[in-house]
Amino acid sequence: MNSEEMPAALLARRRLCTVVVDGLDILGLHLADQLVHLRLGTVILRDDSLVDEQVSGFRAIDRGRPRAEAAAELIGARAQQTAVVEAPEGATVSGADLHIVTGHGSLPAQVLRRAAKESPAVLPVLASSSGWCVGPLLLHNSPVCVECLDGSGLLTAAPGPIVVVPHPLMLAAAAVAAQQAQVLVDGVHRCLMEQAALIGEADTGMIMPTAVRPGLDCACLTRVEPR
Repeated sequence: MNSEEMPAALLARRRLCTVVVDGLDILGLHLADQLVHLRLGTVILRDDSLVDEQVSGFRAIDRGRPRAEAAAELIGARAQQTAVVEAPEGATVSGADLHIVTGHGSLPAQVLRRAAKESPAVLPVLASSSGWCVGPLLLHNSPVCVECLDGSGLLTAAPGPIVVVPHPLMLAAAAVAAQQAQVLVDGVHRCLMEQAALIGEADTGMIMPTAVRPGLDCACLTRVEPR
């Protein structure tokens, strides 16, 4: 659906939306590119790591530059209706509607904690050569928190070789995450990621929705106010 065919209210929601992509390896780059195609208002890119030969998608002349800076330049050049900006190193992000944290092999809990402090909704996206996991969505009033995920094993993928080139698993994880972001931004349907994750297996090709429960000993069980 192009912008001419999109209902005015839906188009307005997307134009007013700001989404952060935190982590710019192969997965994060493809995800950011797909978000731009949704014609969101602003996409903020964050990654203080430097471009090196281990991550494809960047130009050879970008080596040694901060990934966020190089990615904003590359993706911004293709963005017709989306402002693509970098988050300066060490800066706090504020005003975002959704914060997507991506990782290859593992997602550091401290990165998710920082995102949860900055944004009202955080979507973890983890991928590796063994499969991928998108979700669950972390909200400020959600019974599932970062500590729940840290204790559940969902922040670490099964061991496998490092993927340094575009791979179907990375493309699939990026597409699923972008689609869930679209559902959240559009607000027409309920997002599947609330208290659940979508898990894709490399060996079988199976994609499964998996419920994620609060940890029995987690403080978030007593922090959430009854509805």
